[in-house]
Amino acid sequence: MSQVCRSRPLAFVGAIALLSLIPGQVFAFHGLFPTAYGARAAGMGGAFTAVGGTALDLALNPAHLARNDSWFDASLATNFAELEYNDRYADPVRGTGYETRRRTRPIAPFPALGFTVGHDRWGWGAALYLAGGGGGQYDDLLRAPAADRNLAGESGLLRENVDFRFLLVKFSPGAAYALTDSLRIGFALDVAYSRQYLDRETRDASGLRTVPGGLHYRSDPAFAPGWKAGLVWQTTPNLKLAYSYEAGLRLPFDGEMRVDSNVAQVPAGARVSRRLRWPDRHNLGAAVQFGLWTVALDVRRVAWSQYFTTMRFVLTDARIPLPLGVASNQIAMGLR
Repeated sequence: MSQVCRSRPLAFVGAIALLSLIPGQVFAFHGLFPTAYGARAAGMGGAFTAVGGTALDLALNPAHLARNDSWFDASLATNFAELEYNDRYADPVRGTGYETRRRTRPIAPFPALGFTVGHDRWGWGAALYLAGGGGGQYDDLLRAPAADRNLAGESGLLRENVDFRFLLVKFSPGAAYALTDSLRIGFALDVAYSRQYLDRETRDASGLRTVPGGLHYRSDPAFAPGWKAGLVWQTTPNLKLAYSYEAGLRLPFDGEMRVDSNVAQVPAGARVSRRLRWPDRHNLGAAVQFGLWTVALDVRRVAWSQYFTTMRFVLTDARIPLPLGVASNQIAMGLR
């Protein structure tokens, strides 16, 4: 089973021109982060670590706040992704199998607003923005009853519907100070708010009857503290170098999970314990000014593979039916 997400940010004009020289199909994905905040940053493909100049710098590099002006910015970016789901199953005993292919095109809005006030060498401000989000919906995924002992009595292929949603909002107050005429440093606190839900429902071959084993998860509102820091170095009148770091988060996604069952004595829902580690980010940037033109380059490291390994749910009691026919209080989904 594999899932591929292809994203097509409109701003990567130069990158698209370069990649067009490579034969074959090219897949690109920038994760659950938006590419940029604000029209100017989006127009530069998100290469804004060393450029700055807006109130939404608090989302990337707060060192830019140390300037003698004030700004208010509001923006709404939209991410158009294409999600592919491919699944194959073969039953060696019955000699039957199936192949499922689904493609969805979710649209994710990323609003942001912020303000900054600068005076002499100091600057401060605050920003509220959607720092991450995503999800997907897949309907009528085929499933074979033979792969699960709990469904051995079902005839024909089953149909599974999956719906997943996640959002992360940050409020970031921060300040910056110009140590010299060429070196600025900044720091911001992050107050993160997040919600998540997951529905996985299995129906019989007709699609009219729900069969046991489906999961319905709703998280409680999750809050977590974080921070970010950055610096900007004006090496020459035309060249700026910058670096910023955004700390990771530990989001407490406790909530409630309901498991579809034919047993009337099973309670409607159970408390579930879960933790999500949101990855930290390193951003390194350079910007060169040529008259009215600005050429910028960003290199970023996001530790997805270290943080997004397994999505594990731990319930207060054993009620999740495993394919071997026993019940468990835990379910783990591999991400990688």
